[in-house]
Amino acid sequence: MAVDAGRFGAGIEGLRDFISDLRAVDRELPRVVTRVHREFATEVRDTARGIANRMPGKHRFAALIDASASQRSGDLRYRATDHDAAAGWLFGAKKHRQFLRWVGNRHQKGYGDFGSRVHAIGPAIEKETPRIVDQYHDRVVAAFRKAFPK
Repeated sequence: MAVDAGRFGAGIEGLRDFISDLRAVDRELPRVVTRVHREFATEVRDTARGIANRMPGKHRFAALIDASASQRSGDLRYRATDHDAAAGWLFGAKKHRQFLRWVGNRHQKGYGDFGSRVHAIGPAIEKETPRIVDQYHDRVVAAFRKAFPK
């Protein structure tokens, strides 16, 4: 950028392009972060599905575990179906005896065999967390470099 000090003020060459590039970064930035979150959520979803596939009676519900992402997080959820028992088989239940006991709203590390028998999502998150923590910075930086090569 060069500064041109004219008679009636200063003009900076390239300023319009610079401002345009800044606006492009502002629009693209949330998408880049969301993509990284979606990648991690998809990987954890695959782990949770693998755990559910190995559980007696739950393998048929493994495909219901799904990944989603936003600018703030990657999330796992299960897709609702016409099958009323899906939530009971995946998470357990308080009242219905045909399901194992409900694990609660939050999976706690070290939940032991009780948690791993009932819940596939919590153990998958627990298993993948150290890897995600190690790789998060590198993946975000790589995504920024790819999105903004200049």
